[in-house]
Amino acid sequence: MAYKDDWPVLVVCPSSARHHWQAELLSVLHPEFIEPRDISVVESNSHPIYKGTKGFKFKILIISYHLVAKITDILLKVNFNVIIVDESHYMKSATA
Repeated sequence: MAYKDDWPVLVVCPSSARHHWQAELLSVLHPEFIEPRDISVVESNSHPIYKGTKGFKFKILIISYHLVAKITDILLKVNFNVIIVDESHYMKSATA
């Protein structure tokens, strides 16, 4: 069910679906595999993704298309094992 070796996971989705993704992941994975603090929903480009020198601190990061463009440099520093792109037609072109 939960592929712990595949964490961390990045979920990219429309802004309106971010909290829905969080709720669904918690309904399936909590409490057996994940705690609410293991999932972070990025709300702004100043959202804390790293914690001191410990590096990336979440098992799942959920972010909107709009914010991905604003913090791409930060996201590229994380070695995500899985990236889920919900509503991928939002990417509009190969360079998006």
